[in-house]
Amino acid sequence: WFAAVLEETTGRPVSFYHGAPKKGSGESEVVQYLEATLQDPIQGATSWGFSLLLHRLKLKGATTCRLVDESDTMKTPVLIDGHEYTTRGSLIYGRTMDQKRPYTYSVRESKLRKLSFWSRTEYTYDLS
Repeated sequence: WFAAVLEETTGRPVSFYHGAPKKGSGESEVVQYLEATLQDPIQGATSWGFSLLLHRLKLKGATTCRLVDESDTMKTPVLIDGHEYTTRGSLIYGRTMDQKRPYTYSVRESKLRKLSFWSRTEYTYDLS
């Protein structure tokens, strides 16, 4: 599947999402790609769209959704409500329970480590 957030007045795409059902599981989805435009970005559009995407996947019958954070590490982590966000993506992926989102979902974080120098965070969303 593919989804996008479009700017209301111009129809210009500002955020893109791509994913597919998890192999072997009809009730789990995997977000494979998520990107925001760098040209005239609209603050909050990607977070808003991600919340709506999770809701749409829930309506299609998914009970869980997974995403691996491959985004850039920030030089200075951001602290919000006592939680430290260390990557640009974590500000979106790790905050799906924020009340300002159109739909809220609990998220579980787990560290993935394939090589000694490669470590990523996997986010699992409960859509049930």
